[in-house]
Amino acid sequence: MKIQRAIFVTLVGMSQWVVSGETQMDAIEKIKANSFEQREEGIAAITQQRVETVRSLIGVLEGSFPAESRRAAAKLLGEYRATNAVDALVKNLDLDVQGRVLKTLYKEDDIRAVSYALRSIGKPAIPAVLAKITQTDNSAVIKRCVRICLDIEGHDAAAIMVQQYSEMQTAAEAKQRLKQAIDVMEKEK
Repeated sequence: MKIQRAIFVTLVGMSQWVVSGETQMDAIEKIKANSFEQREEGIAAITQQRVETVRSLIGVLEGSFPAESRRAAAKLLGEYRATNAVDALVKNLDLDVQGRVLKTLYKEDDIRAVSYALRSIGKPAIPAVLAKITQTDNSAVIKRCVRICLDIEGHDAAAIMVQQYSEMQTAAEAKQRLKQAIDVMEKEK
């Protein structure tokens, strides 16, 4: 956890969140104030800090940063449940299927940080995950997408969603990939 926070600080480029000259601690102090206006200012400042932090983390996912940095950004986006990060997260799903050395030193959520983030975001991630299935030939990514859908929706609901999504597709390749996903789901039962 300390390493992730250190990476976060490095990625965002600041040792303490600062928005418009106000630190996070300043904003928290305003929330503690007796004044309604000060509390509202504190809430607005922290909200703005969160928005800028999420934007910066999405930039890490979309940039050419090392895999470990993108994994750390993905994990934090999941903790924020940042729905606006879904597209960037889905584009980085291949990080979750790359081989890792010394897996025993990491928690599953660190190894599979993108999946963790998408599961944390929940239902808003499903359409992009289903679309990813139709766009990849990588069977490991398809399996990872299936696992995300199953974790969010459960087997029966996920199977119905994939089947319905498949019926909406016109491209033969997309239908074949979704059939592969349905087959994976059946094995997961």
